[in-house]
Amino acid sequence: MNLAEGNQLIEQKLYRPLQVTIVDLDRPGREGPATRPDLPLQSVGEDRIAAYTAEIMDAIRKLQPQEEARSLFAQYTGALEKISKNLMSLRLTVEQVEGRLYGVIVCEARQPLSAKEIGLIQEYCDGQYGEARSAGYAYCSREAPNQGMYIHFWQKENDRLLDREELGAAIKAGRISNRPVVSEINKDTFWILIETAKHRWGQDLEHSAEWLEDQLLMLGPQQAQNFHDITCVYEHLANQYGLWDAANIINSFTRSDQGFHHFRAWLIAQGKDVYLDALWNPDSLAEVELYGDCSFEQLSYVGTNAFQRLTGQSAYTCANPAVYQKLNQELGAEITYRDDIWYPRPMRALPAAYPRLCAARGGRKRFDTDEIGWNTEHPKIRQLLDQGKRYDESKRRPRENRGEIR
Repeated sequence: MNLAEGNQLIEQKLYRPLQVTIVDLDRPGREGPATRPDLPLQSVGEDRIAAYTAEIMDAIRKLQPQEEARSLFAQYTGALEKISKNLMSLRLTVEQVEGRLYGVIVCEARQPLSAKEIGLIQEYCDGQYGEARSAGYAYCSREAPNQGMYIHFWQKENDRLLDREELGAAIKAGRISNRPVVSEINKDTFWILIETAKHRWGQDLEHSAEWLEDQLLMLGPQQAQNFHDITCVYEHLANQYGLWDAANIINSFTRSDQGFHHFRAWLIAQGKDVYLDALWNPDSLAEVELYGDCSFEQLSYVGTNAFQRLTGQSAYTCANPAVYQKLNQELGAEITYRDDIWYPRPMRALPAAYPRLCAARGGRKRFDTDEIGWNTEHPKIRQLLDQGKRYDESKRRPRENRGEIR
């Protein structure tokens, strides 16, 4: 923020990362050339970022007179006054901050802008520039003769504008990524990304998923596919009846297949140690801080969302079964399961199996019921319930039968 010379107006800049839309003239779409979903500029290739930066800056400079005319027209029609009588002019430009291009709204006002005024400016500009491609914003060619990309300023609806100080703090805290944290995705770096997201975003699951997706977009399609595959395998390896019982103790909505799927994604998001401990003994979840309804649906789709934005295809359909099978063996080798995790249990048997978790989630009285909690019409479920009952009975045999007392 600074005073503009001559007219003593205060100039304030508000920042957002630039996005791009890839256009492929060789792939017709329904209403013209095919386009891919919007991407962060960082994801189009690190080796071309410098060239793109120069092209974009040049294109914006050429369009600057149009921007100034747009701002004057807004003043003339009273559009700015409707936002705030404090606001005198508004225009768009771009700046490079620590290696990443940002769209910048340059505001001139009589007094420093309030949070309410910034919110109104954001709403106004989203309406004015939301269809930046049709407004003729910067177009750059790509590697192929018939490929190009339109540069525009807006991305996710819940992204708010940041002033320069806030932007610097967000970059320093790692909440905005100008470069990827890891160089590739494997079984080790997967957990580095997961735990970094947890550290930086805490219990904010929505922004955690967005941050992870942004990381994958910068790493490219193969690493996005790797992340997707590893997520799917870890979810599969956690698909055990004992863990499902524990999830139901925590929150009864997880009784459905979908609810338990979202719970397993949430469990992965807690980090490797919590994940492995829960499979070694689901009762360990009594010591884990619970939040977000213990449901994290977005995490299951982070990899395929990034892959689709980069390639226009689904990571599910592009998955290699041989890679999936190999991952299943490699990741499964690191897991030690509790020896009765394969068995579902009726409600009344849960406190004996998971005493700490039941004590923390309502006590024995909550589970003193004839309700089974499982679909006993299914033959496999009936068989496993019976096996679990026999397992529990074997553990309750008098100790003298094992020679431990006289």
